[in-house]
Amino acid sequence: MKTSKIVLLVFIAVLVAVFFAFDLQHYLSLESLKSQQTAIAGYRQSHPLLAVALYAALYIAVTGLSLQVRRY
Repeated sequence: MKTSKIVLLVFIAVLVAVFFAFDLQHYLSLESLKSQQTAIAGYRQSHPLLAVALYAALYIAVTGLSLQVRRY
């Protein structure tokens, strides 16, 4: 396996470990997002360019990580 793939896997593993170590799953639950829906909508209205940039970055990251790699 190439070094760059190993580095990427280690980086993702560290991100997942940090996510669960700091109990961040409580902030990213459906109940939490529903309770903060008005605050999120207000932030999106007051910062429209930043909201679009964050959405685009998240979309690119998710779709980039879901690509299948051809194996030889």
